[in-house]
Amino acid sequence: MVLDGAMEALEGLDRLVDHSERGAKIAVEMILSDMRDYSKNHAPFMDRTGNLRNSIQYEMNPDGSPGGTLYAGMEYAIYVELRDGYWVLQGAIDYFEPAIE
Repeated sequence: MVLDGAMEALEGLDRLVDHSERGAKIAVEMILSDMRDYSKNHAPFMDRTGNLRNSIQYEMNPDGSPGGTLYAGMEYAIYVELRDGYWVLQGAIDYFEPAIE
C-alpha cells in the first residue's frame, strides 16, 4: 500500500514537471517574440532595403528545452550593432532584461 502511494506521488510529480517545462517554453517563446518585434520596430538604424530588419528572428532550442536565440541574419548586423548610437538587438535585450530576470 505504501508503495502504491509513492508511485502515485511520483506520477503526480512527473506531471508537474512536464507542466512546468511547457510553461517555461511558452514564456521563453513569448519573450523572444516580443524582443523580435521590439527590435524590428524600434532599432535606430535606417534600413534602406529592409533586409536587416526582416532578418531579425528567433528560434527555440532544437532539443526542446526551454530556451532560444534572438538573432539578426544579415552578416553586417554586427557592424551596425557596434556603431555608436545604433543597435540591432542590444536595445531589445536591455529593454526586456527586467522581464527576463
